Amino acid sequence: MGKVMDNLMKIWEWVFFVVTCLAICYLTAEFILRLRGWIAKKGRTRRKLGRTITLARGSRSRVGFYQAIGDREYQQDHAAVDEDLPGQGCMAVLCDGMGGMENGGEASLLCVRSFARDCRVYMEDPVEFLRREAAKLNEQVQNLRDKNGEHLRSGTTLVAVLNVQGRIYWLNVGDSRIYLWRDGKLYPLTVDHNYSLQIKEEIERGEMTIEAANQESRQEALISYIGIHDLSRIDVGGNYPQQAGDIYMLCSDGVNKAITDEEIAAYFAERHDRHAGELARGLVQYVLEHKNAKQDNTTVAIMKC
Repeated sequence: MGKVMDNLMKIWEWVFFVVTCLAICYLTAEFILRLRGWIAKKGRTRRKLGRTITLARGSRSRVGFYQAIGDREYQQDHAAVDEDLPGQGCMAVLCDGMGGMENGGEASLLCVRSFARDCRVYMEDPVEFLRREAAKLNEQVQNLRDKNGEHLRSGTTLVAVLNVQGRIYWLNVGDSRIYLWRDGKLYPLTVDHNYSLQIKEEIERGEMTIEAANQESRQEALISYIGIHDLSRIDVGGNYPQQAGDIYMLCSDGVNKAITDEEIAAYFAERHDRHAGELARGLVQYVLEHKNAKQDNTTVAIMKC
């Protein structure tokens, strides 16, 4: 009987040992998984707060941009700046890939890279250059293919500002925006190419009543963008001399849907003497501080004169 009891005790001790080891392994694995999840979460949080200022060419003084991913899974905004164009010129370009379309981020990246490269040539007529560039990029986005050669349905907004031989030119397609801060006041230079604009034009022509317009639910839907079948609405402006102290701001709608024009003006009033890169970074962080629900990708590009 004593031998049987001894054997049972040994079996029990062995079982207890095995169970203890399994429990330790489980707790260790659980700890590692939780730690990895915490590290990943911290990494996502850091990415959402912003990205390092990236300059195509030049210093942080005249041109710069900054961006944050917001509450989105993917960054579909792209931007580039260059203050070393031929003739001592500089440029800033910003694109916001359309989230409701496949591969909007690819379209915006393609446009930013192509535009920045094309600006490195001499421009005899910057206005005509901008019009041709919009048409060219529209065709490139329409021809986007995946790795299997299948057509990609893509689209992006596009805003750009050029300073060529001391004169300012700008381009707008879509609903990203360009603002000018001058002498303490903020001036919107662009209009949003959305259905709301079309409704306003139809009302002015007497083709739609205000009552019917108020029933429309598609007012933010874009009526012009890079990648559209028929790119008939392209806004090109400027062709005036630069003025010392002017600040041009390009932004995706993650900015103007989060803060008001009055808040943007107040921001520049307090910080207009800072370098372009610092202004861009500070404004993006100012937007994030508002902690808006479902904050969109947020990008700001700055050109100072």
